[in-house]
Amino acid sequence: MTGSQYNNVVHWTLANGAVDAADSAAVSKAIFDNCGVAFPTGDCMEVLLTLMSEDYMGWRSCTAAQAQELANEGVAVVGVTPEKVMVITPEDTMRG
Repeated sequence: MTGSQYNNVVHWTLANGAVDAADSAAVSKAIFDNCGVAFPTGDCMEVLLTLMSEDYMGWRSCTAAQAQELANEGVAVVGVTPEKVMVITPEDTMRG
């Protein structure tokens, strides 16, 4: 998927009900479900622990700069803390 397509899926999901989800982990899951990308279930801490295991569906950790570059290329990317899951979207100038 291109950065533009990825961005469109994020915005469509947010405009069509994901904002009603209970927390940022649920919103992120709805976005990635619409992208066709496996995303762990649970609250933010459960998602963080699952992704930190480095053994979940090919997900891997990376720097913030690497994450932004991947998002610009249309790869589904998140930033995760114990309190919040943030979907990283393509930069405006990089949408392709």
